[in-house]
Amino acid sequence: SARERAASAGYIALTASDPPATPTRGYFVRPGITVSPKATPSLPGYTDTELFAPEVCICVVDGVDEAIALANDSAFGLAAAVYTASEASFEHCADALRVGVVHWNKSSAGASSRLPFGGIKSSGNHRPGGLLMEASCGYPLAVLRGDTGGALPSWTGIAFS
Repeated sequence: SARERAASAGYIALTASDPPATPTRGYFVRPGITVSPKATPSLPGYTDTELFAPEVCICVVDGVDEAIALANDSAFGLAAAVYTASEASFEHCADALRVGVVHWNKSSAGASSRLPFGGIKSSGNHRPGGLLMEASCGYPLAVLRGDTGGALPSWTGIAFS
C-alpha cells in the first residue's frame, strides 16, 4: 500500500490512517499524518499519487525555494496553500509553484465559481469556472470569410460550439 511504501522509505507515521477498529456506518478512514525527516524527491506510490484519503505528509525543508522545488517535483499540480504573513513571500511562491490554484493563508480545499479552477500536469479538468467557463464547455471555432475580391480574408470572430 502507499503507507507501507512511505514507511519503508523512512517516513514516520504520526497517526495511523487505517479504518476505525470498530466498524461504523458509512465509509471512513482515520486521517493520517506522516513526516519525512528531510526533503526527498517524490516517493512514487505515496507523495506522487492521488490517494483520495485524509492524508498529509510533512517534509522538513531548508527554506522557501527548497519547499517550492519539492512541491513542483510532483506529477500533479491542482492546488497549493501558502501560509505566510508576507505578501512578497506569497507572491514569490505563487509565481514559482506549478499549480492551477494558489491559496494564501487558507486551505487548498474548495474553489470560487468566479475564478478559473483546474490544475496543470496530471491534475484538473480544463478550468471550468469564471472567465474560462465558456471555453471548457465547447471548443473555439475561428471563422474566416472567403471570396473577398482579392483582399485578405476577413476575420469575423471566435465562436464557441
